Amino acid sequence: MALDDVDNCCALLFESWCERRCVVPLAYLMRVWPMTDPGSHQAQRLLGALRDLLRFNAEMLDVSDRRLIRHALAAAGEAAQL
Repeated sequence: MALDDVDNCCALLFESWCERRCVVPLAYLMRVWPMTDPGSHQAQRLLGALRDLLRFNAEMLDVSDRRLIRHALAAAGEAAQL
């Protein structure tokens, strides 16, 4: 299921950013995750936050972060269309 993929990616990102104390990416993520009501509206909000993070703060992200974000974006986009 797409939302499970999104949730797994976000959990991995959360753990990694907490360990590395990456507060800016954490702030983007924590505004929209965890999704309390995993409907299309919250999936759209998550999509927007992750896109903004990539657009405005890509230099704070490592290769693994970007890969997980792209995977989460694809899964969230799929979930938003349901």
